[in-house]
Amino acid sequence: MTTPADELRTAARRLRDVAPNITGHLAGLADPVADWLDLFANTEFDPEASIQVTDRSHECALAVARAVNGTEQP
Repeated sequence: MTTPADELRTAARRLRDVAPNITGHLAGLADPVADWLDLFANTEFDPEASIQVTDRSHECALAVARAVNGTEQP
């Protein structure tokens, strides 16, 4: 069974794999987005954390991951 964290990690790996091929104004975007996806894959809600993870922010990260993975859901 694939978990949301698995989806996020898969998308991060895909982005890092294609990063060297991205040119133009999007060059340099893949690695920071991959880092952001990994952050969500590895973060549970923690009121003491410096970055607050909300349901909405997880939804956004999953939407990005699913677009990268080609598994968008309606």
